[in-house]
Amino acid sequence: APIKGHAWRHSCASVEDFVRDRRQSVHRSNLARARPTLDNTWSSRQELRLATSRRNVKREQVHEDKAADVDRENLRLLVRMGEIHRRPMGTVAEAGPVRSSSVP
Repeated sequence: APIKGHAWRHSCASVEDFVRDRRQSVHRSNLARARPTLDNTWSSRQELRLATSRRNVKREQVHEDKAADVDRENLRLLVRMGEIHRRPMGTVAEAGPVRSSSVP
């Protein structure tokens, strides 16, 4: 007779093993055939709508600002080199305001 709350118990250990193995085999087969019921792929419409959020706008802005600072400093140095090149040899340069090269 079955024990309350438990599956039917067989009298022989080999039969118990056989039944357990068969149930395990059925379970593994069911797991192998299982397929997801949820489709979590992106539709083309969702891709287009979310494309802008994939860009890091802040990082791009910081990069553009740094590039502009470098360009400004390069132009300042180029103008200064032109002034030095046009100056006649042996003349003393005027003492202008002292500027840090890192400050635009």
